[in-house]
Order: sequence, then C-alpha cells, then structure tokens
Amino acid sequence: MIDGECVLCNGLAKWLIPRIRKGPVGMGSLQDTGLLKSLSLSDQNDLSTLIFIDEKGVHYKSSGVLRLFKLLSFPYPILASVFFIVPRFLRDPIYNWVAKNRIKWFGRQDSCDLGLQQEHPDRFVWIRGQLD
Repeated sequence: MIDGECVLCNGLAKWLIPRIRKGPVGMGSLQDTGLLKSLSLSDQNDLSTLIFIDEKGVHYKSSGVLRLFKLLSFPYPILASVFFIVPRFLRDPIYNWVAKNRIKWFGRQDSCDLGLQQEHPDRFVWIRGQLD
C-alpha cells in the first residue's frame, strides 16, 4: 500500500511492473479507508510509509520495501537480502528522510494511477476496500 497521491510512490509502482517475477502483486492506496479497515489497519494514518503485507505479516517502511524487492527479478532479491543485514534502526532513518521530503522533491498528484490495473492485469492489481 502506498500514498496514492505521491508522484514518487506511483512512479515506484510503474517501475515495479516489468520487474515483478512473482505476481500478480496487489497494490492499494493508503487513502482508501475502506481497504485499511478491511485489512484491520484502520488506525493507520501515516501516509509517509509503504505497507507490504505477506504471509509473514504486515511490514512497514524499509522492511516493507525490502520484502517487496524480494518478489522482483534479478538482481533485486539479492540486493534486498544484503540490505536486510543492515539493522532496521539504521535503515528506517534513511527511509524516513526520503519519505519526509518526497512531496517537496517529486510533487503530488490528484489520485492513484488506476490505469496500471488495466494496462497490466496479469502483473499488478489495485485492490480497493468497500467504502462506507
């Protein structure tokens, strides 16, 4: 799950598509309160974090990014394994610095780029919650 209005976050989603080797990967917007509620993440209001959910649980910030990179084609799983050696207390401050500055550096858009789902339904799927 990403900040659907963040240009960097949507750019990451577009970059991921040709590199996904295990898919499809579901992607959702942190602005989708219905989705957050359905995933028992309704108290999540931090738009500065990527959330990655797999069979091992819910992963935030740098751990979420690295787990996501393990699903990609070579060499990204190897890079993820190398960076997992770095303790989270050292990785997350770098993640937080980028997250804090991402809007200033890359800008904001009106909404998620849902066209990705139509363009690449076999690789990448936007998931949405039930809106109240």
